[in-house]
Amino acid sequence: MRNMFGAIREGAWMLSRLFCGRPQKCSGLKVRGMRHFPWRGFGAMSWCGYLITREPEKLTSMTRRHEHIHLLQAQRYGNWAAYYAAYLWAWLLRNPFRGPRGRAYYENPFEQEAYLHEGDKDLNF
Repeated sequence: MRNMFGAIREGAWMLSRLFCGRPQKCSGLKVRGMRHFPWRGFGAMSWCGYLITREPEKLTSMTRRHEHIHLLQAQRYGNWAAYYAAYLWAWLLRNPFRGPRGRAYYENPFEQEAYLHEGDKDLNF
């Protein structure tokens, strides 16, 4: 029961961030450790100016670059809700309910851009 309340509390915090501030005001991602997010199988995720992870001590520079690229993408959209709606739409267009698991994620153009540039050493965040 306590575990469920923790997940609800973290989810409510994430939802509240969606309408606070604008991506243009973020110069970098703040690391926030959580117990329930990101979902199992993912080491980190970018969310409204935060780099969310279950294990902050295991973040690599490549992961930081990958997630910062998502911040740059959000800045192009102008607000968090528009960016995440576009991201979700791109994911849904790849039909995540059919085909191999994870295909829609890896075929998402937002992820493809982030994976393409996560190894760029000149991007240090």
